[in-house]
Amino acid sequence: MEVLGSIFGEIGGYLVKAIKRRFGYCIHYHRNVETLKKQVQILEATRKDVEASTNTTKRNGEVIRNEVQNWTSTADGALSEATKFLQAVEEVKFLDFISRYRLGRKAAKKAMAIEKLKKDGEFDRVANHASPPGVLSMPSQDFVIFESTRNAMEKIMEALKDEGTNFIGIHGMGGIGKTTIVKDIAKKVEQEKLFDAVVMAVVSQTISVKRIQEQIAEMLGLDFKQTISEEGRARLLHTRLKNENKTLVILDDIWVRLDLAIIGIPFGDGHIGCKIMITTRRRQVCNVMASRIESTKIIQLDVLAEQESWFLLKRNAGDVIESSPQ
Repeated sequence: MEVLGSIFGEIGGYLVKAIKRRFGYCIHYHRNVETLKKQVQILEATRKDVEASTNTTKRNGEVIRNEVQNWTSTADGALSEATKFLQAVEEVKFLDFISRYRLGRKAAKKAMAIEKLKKDGEFDRVANHASPPGVLSMPSQDFVIFESTRNAMEKIMEALKDEGTNFIGIHGMGGIGKTTIVKDIAKKVEQEKLFDAVVMAVVSQTISVKRIQEQIAEMLGLDFKQTISEEGRARLLHTRLKNENKTLVILDDIWVRLDLAIIGIPFGDGHIGCKIMITTRRRQVCNVMASRIESTKIIQLDVLAEQESWFLLKRNAGDVIESSPQ
């Protein structure tokens, strides 16, 4: 009997709570609706804050996290439904007991759901850093392989695939297409995944160590942050490059010997997985830079044949080149 009494007592307790809750929806109908209105206002403010943060990160080139995008979509849907519900409530002119219960219950549940959504929208960060651009994103013109350059390109690819070669020097006169060739080769090796990382920097006649470091860092997705000294940037680059098992570093348009250590590029025994490829107009530059590295390959780009040169001229100048003067 005591057991039965205990069971009936528990059942009775549940029934009383259920009845109180249902009466509560009726009695506190207006309070539930007002609570929902406040929660909608709070969620709208949170939604605007998240939107402002995402807009800022987008302008900085960062990628919005999937979690944030999903929350935004869910929040927009919840706000839309709650707004429609509140508008419908305002239009109701007469409320009987059943209507007060039904609407009061909906208002309470929607307010609880929106309050939870607001808490879920308190993100520590709304975006991830964008992936490094890589060489595939580098602009390049349509590349035409001539017989004069085919042999040189084959030698370059062989040297890149040869694990024993650490340095490749490519030299030839200005305007012959060295930059175009190495860009095309860089894209091929990245597509074929011959290296874990492929980076490229333009050196030019006036050497700027900082500019070279920044170009390489950008392609690696490395943020120098507050590091302002040349040596500090070099240390960061050196560590980042050594973290990759196999790396190809392309230094384009070198005019004089460039000290790789000052830039922060590991070479030779410092990191055998880091392969260096340079382009220059002067063979002497290749020789000087290769002198400190054991296994090297120096390749000359020959001048285009007359017919090949004529084809390039026509492609760039158009058919007008063949028109006779008046």
